[in-house]
Amino acid sequence: MSRFLKTLLLVGAGTAGATILSQKITGPDVRHVYESLNKPAWAPPPQIFAPVWTTLYGLLVVSTALVTSRDDNPARKPQLALYAIQMAANA
Repeated sequence: MSRFLKTLLLVGAGTAGATILSQKITGPDVRHVYESLNKPAWAPPPQIFAPVWTTLYGLLVVSTALVTSRDDNPARKPQLALYAIQMAANA
């Protein structure tokens, strides 16, 4: 198995685990909170969030695996540190 594929599976599993944990912490009432907010007329419908976030996180996993699996990237450690901070803030 290539280094990229191993990294992709590892990062994907970590991202999925963090997503599941976040859902467990916030609970099922989050949807009602969103529905009760005053939103502008141009706000997207709630049904669009799941496919958009799934695509976004899928792309984040692939890009992280690409950055991590390359040994010739001298900026890899700072990039991953910033990515980890961003993901922690996003969770």
